[in-house]
Amino acid sequence: MSLQTTVIQVTVDNTPPGVRIQYPSADAQISLTENKKINLATEVSDGLGIRQVEWLIDGRRIGLQENPPYNLEWIASRGEHQLVIRATDLAGNTTESEVIQFSVK
Repeated sequence: MSLQTTVIQVTVDNTPPGVRIQYPSADAQISLTENKKINLATEVSDGLGIRQVEWLIDGRRIGLQENPPYNLEWIASRGEHQLVIRATDLAGNTTESEVIQFSVK
């Protein structure tokens, strides 16, 4: 009779990714350019990796990215807006950024 030992390494990730909106800042007043495009930016971090980053303005998804850098060009409309970033890591943990209120003039 022989005894064999096998080791299996298991990684458990219960920590959601970190999300910080870099642009625009809270309560920013942005002047609309002639081409109506605004470059949005966020920083997303996770120990094992990011599956996707969703961009939501006024509750509507305007973009989805699977690879960094996490910047998005948005064709803006005048008025008051809310930006939220939702990030999902490779383990399926999801987190949302704080809600950023900003206006486009």
